[in-house]
Amino acid sequence: RWFYWDGSPELLFTENETNSRRIFGSDNAEPRVKDGINEFIVNRNKDAVKSVGSGTKSALPYTNIVAPGGSVLVRMRLSDKEILQHHPITDDFELKFADRKSEAEEFYRSVIPEAINAERKNIMRQALAGLLWSKQYYGYQVERWLRGDPGSPEPSPERLQGRNID
Repeated sequence: RWFYWDGSPELLFTENETNSRRIFGSDNAEPRVKDGINEFIVNRNKDAVKSVGSGTKSALPYTNIVAPGGSVLVRMRLSDKEILQHHPITDDFELKFADRKSEAEEFYRSVIPEAINAERKNIMRQALAGLLWSKQYYGYQVERWLRGDPGSPEPSPERLQGRNID
């Protein structure tokens, strides 16, 4: 995947590893841990992040002054294609963005029942968006659940007669 953005903020990287020094008082396995971006932004600790290379977490820190009631627009693009031009946020960005919004509306209309009220539609939309955004998946392994976990007490016999026996 390729990621593009407006402006020229410094791209920061860190790893998604617990800060053992802060939490447990022991050495960190990695020098740049999951709260490194916060450490850089809040305390200006440049050693907490990498500005080149890669990591399992990244950030683009923009500095903007936003007036009360105002707004700032930052355009970003995730693509499966490398764009070999100086400014990958192209003139058709707004058109493509409108197309994606339209596709999202179409999707939500197809899965949210028309009969529920607006508040419940909004709740359902937010729940679905959260699942889609984080791509959460809960793999329910029925066979393993029926047998029980190795090294743990054997499950009760009633478990084998429950709704998931087949």
